[in-house]
Amino acid sequence: MAQLKDLLVNGTARIIGSLYADLSGNVLNYGYCITDADVQEKVVNTTGSFNLIDGSKILVLFKNSNTASSPTLNVNNTGAKNIYVDDSNGIPNNFIVG
Repeated sequence: MAQLKDLLVNGTARIIGSLYADLSGNVLNYGYCITDADVQEKVVNTTGSFNLIDGSKILVLFKNSNTASSPTLNVNNTGAKNIYVDDSNGIPNNFIVG
């Protein structure tokens, strides 16, 4: 986790695993998920505080890919929520790659 944090704190554009992230603005919410691929509710723990409000965004590094149908995200025990990509509800197959 320290390596992910180090990449995010002082960077602008970085490759994290196979994910490209433009970090020119402040990135406040990031976390790590070790949930098994076949589990629908993906549990994410962050290194800081996370406030679940309308429009919340988080950058997540997944240890495992996803094989579950309609996966959800539960960040810091705030409850399982639908995952949105580009403002669309649901994610394409093979979108989460560990």
